[in-house]
Amino acid sequence: MPQPPTPLRFCPTAVDATSTELGLPNEVAVPLDEEHISICKPSSREAQRYKSLLRWLDECVAA
Repeated sequence: MPQPPTPLRFCPTAVDATSTELGLPNEVAVPLDEEHISICKPSSREAQRYKSLLRWLDECVAA
């Protein structure tokens, strides 16, 4: 029987500083001490990245 796949581990240096940008209007690139998973999946609904994305989505729906 085949082995189940192992989870991928991401190295913090595998993502360059500008690839973390969401491409939102008026976004300012700020280097982060983060890795891929923590950027893609914010730790909570209180995280600034989550709030910024939610605000942008609300603006898109309202338009």
